[in-house]
Amino acid sequence: MMISQLQLNYKGVVISKKNSKIIRKDRRTGRNYITSNDAAKRNEADMIWSFKEQLAGAFTAEDLCPCSVAVTIYEPDAHRRDLDNQLTSILDALVRAGVITDDSNANVYGVSVRYGGIDRENPRADIVITKESEGAICQ
Repeated sequence: MMISQLQLNYKGVVISKKNSKIIRKDRRTGRNYITSNDAAKRNEADMIWSFKEQLAGAFTAEDLCPCSVAVTIYEPDAHRRDLDNQLTSILDALVRAGVITDDSNANVYGVSVRYGGIDRENPRADIVITKESEGAICQ
């Protein structure tokens, strides 16, 4: 299937996995490890489900490879958030949902993130993935 651009959205607040780390103890070994907290994990699972539902198996990740990704994030309030960390969470969810094969520079030629402002009624992330010209081998 030939596709040149894909528009997705995530309805809700994007939680940064990087800023949501906690220390847990492995019950089997007794060692401590660092992981994302439960809210960040649920947020990522929700994004993955949302992206998969919007795609409904219409194409494979290879159809969009290589690509560029543009994200506009609308926040629910004026609370300070790191756009770059929110972008990382979105890219990770896109990979895990099978929308893009990988978020490395071999597959994604460019990313941009923009603050769209405050939307108390409809916080969201609008995502536009644009297929780049064929010229690279996607991994």
